[in-house]
Amino acid sequence: MQRVTTFVGMTTRLTFAVLLSASLNLPGMTQVILQLTPTADASLGIHPGYPTENQNYGSAAHLATTSQQAVQGINNGRGVMRFDLSSIPAGSTVLGAFLDFTGCGPFGTGDVGSVGHLGQNQSYLKRIIEPWEESTVTWNNQPATTDLNAVILPVSTYSAQNYLNIDLTQLIQDMVDNPATSFGFLFGLVNESVTRGMAFYSSDSANPDHWPALTIVYGECEGVNGVTENIAPASFTLFPSIARNSGHIILSASSQTTGVQDVEVVDTSGRVVLVYAATQWPLQIFTDALMSGSYSVQVRDRTKALLFSARFVVVH
Repeated sequence: MQRVTTFVGMTTRLTFAVLLSASLNLPGMTQVILQLTPTADASLGIHPGYPTENQNYGSAAHLATTSQQAVQGINNGRGVMRFDLSSIPAGSTVLGAFLDFTGCGPFGTGDVGSVGHLGQNQSYLKRIIEPWEESTVTWNNQPATTDLNAVILPVSTYSAQNYLNIDLTQLIQDMVDNPATSFGFLFGLVNESVTRGMAFYSSDSANPDHWPALTIVYGECEGVNGVTENIAPASFTLFPSIARNSGHIILSASSQTTGVQDVEVVDTSGRVVLVYAATQWPLQIFTDALMSGSYSVQVRDRTKALLFSARFVVVH
């Protein structure tokens, strides 16, 4: 199943965009925002004593990474998912890509299945490098992956926790650059020993709002690229990575941060579009005045040295 929403240009609110372009003097370069749900996803499972390693779970309503004790051994689970990136032209620059997972809580039996997220359940998303089909993929024939730019999901804090704004920017760029060896993601535990697991809804959930959702912003960067490599010391945090209809993101600083910092919001052409003199933390950065697209927040000290940089995406 798949839902696709595409925003072309600066914003879907045309009148607002024209006025905003004049007032902020933002660049006219085209950025495209895709909002995708999986075209295919499936759970994979192996249960000693039962022939499930060759069983297909393409219609499962969950995607779970599991390792739990069973009567005859250890039950393990993984998940695969694929998104249709074919509309992104070859050579495009991925300015931001963020995945949302909705925690499903209990999804079956056993120590993990009866709870949901459990234990030291750090998990990964890896790029799949060979084809697979939702209706035939199994544990035994699961596709090969690459560790390049794999993304790690941290240990959960409660059993039905949502994982939002997972930064897949580099992984999606790899897929755009290498379409012949890119077939979605494998979702698995970093350590497949008992007892631990993560569980999210799949695109076979009865509620479409629970499906995995991938937001991608791509376009051609003209001039100087203002989106620098992320510099993320422990003293600063930015949340969320996608500003949808909330109207703001929060930039926080640790208690060790002293003095006044200049906070700049920079677009992909290198143009500074918003400036704050941060004297108190946390700082709310209001995004209602920004057009849909990718930006970076840059924090500088009084000598203009860059202390922190992180990307975010605005979707109206």
